[in-house]
Amino acid sequence: MRLFRLSFTQKIILLPTIAAAALILVVGITVSLGRVNQERLESIRSGYYPSVQGSRSLQEILVALQRSLQDAVQDQNQRRLLEAEELSRRFESTRADLLKNPVANHAALDSIGRAFDEYYKLALAVAKRRINNEISEQLLVDKQQSEMAYNAIRRALGDITEQDTKAIEQAFLADKALQKSTSKRISVIAIIAMALLVGSAVYA
Repeated sequence: MRLFRLSFTQKIILLPTIAAAALILVVGITVSLGRVNQERLESIRSGYYPSVQGSRSLQEILVALQRSLQDAVQDQNQRRLLEAEELSRRFESTRADLLKNPVANHAALDSIGRAFDEYYKLALAVAKRRINNEISEQLLVDKQQSEMAYNAIRRALGDITEQDTKAIEQAFLADKALQKSTSKRISVIAIIAMALLVGSAVYA
């Protein structure tokens, strides 16, 4: 057995070698965990949180736009429709900013953008016709369609918010699981290193 031919000096050197190897493993695992945690937290901070805030802002703008159209009809004042026009631009601007977010649901946002364009054109036309005191069956149909489109957009935005919120929760859960797994690995390495050190010390 070659191991039993080790000199006393080599046996003594074996002890710090084992300790150093265990320390390197622990440091490597810790650094790797820190890097993964940093990347995950950065994706939450600069990705999912802004995405949630953006989708909520879109919902708020959409609600304000619908209310401004209703107020314009109630006051019989077409000038109040300018407020709705401004809110429409804000909606598109906010959506465009949200599309720059890499974690945002781009397909859903594109679909919402098309649905919003159709909704706003129809809702604005309905508001103008109601201000002009038009009464017709087609107006009622168009009004119902615009309300259905409004509700569909709100649901779609709510779904995006819910998805991003769940993604944040899952990211934190994954981070917690990774920390637990890393702690177990470090504990195993420490136990093995301790056993090797004790065995090497007895052998030396």
